Amino acid sequence: MLLKYLFIIIAFFISAILEAAIPFSGLMSLSFVFILFFILIFFEKKSDYRESFLIALIASFFLYVSMLSYFAVFAVSLLIIYAFEKLAMNFLRESREKKSVFQFTPLFAVSFLIFKVFSNMPFDLTYIKFVLGAGFLIELAYNLFFAVIGFYIYKKIFYQGEDESQLKLFK
Repeated sequence: MLLKYLFIIIAFFISAILEAAIPFSGLMSLSFVFILFFILIFFEKKSDYRESFLIALIASFFLYVSMLSYFAVFAVSLLIIYAFEKLAMNFLRESREKKSVFQFTPLFAVSFLIFKVFSNMPFDLTYIKFVLGAGFLIELAYNLFFAVIGFYIYKKIFYQGEDESQLKLFK
């Protein structure tokens, strides 16, 4: 269990380094830390709520270090995104079956919008115009491209799937 958390911390550390190493101009950015956070909560088992809370705090720390904004803002925004994702997955019909990129993509897009709105506090007029304009769509497309690649890598290597449709008498 400790090895798993160490691996998660190292993965977030590498994501933060990649995020800092790839320069983007203007308000656009590539957020590998957010992408990793979303992939981890998307594939979370139903009963691992404490683990996801810890993952949100670890991701918030690395976002705080890489973006130099308020830690609490990142923590609250990631916890809101986690709650939104779990609520949305409860309403999706196929959520009990294999995880699909068709579930992942819209949830990532909405979660990324929530993240961008919360991560740039206090708001200014330039940023609001950016979020409502084409610049945000381009930034979303960049991040979604890498998120879908991460989705398939994670699904291929780590995800075994859950068969929740059958009755489980013994754990």
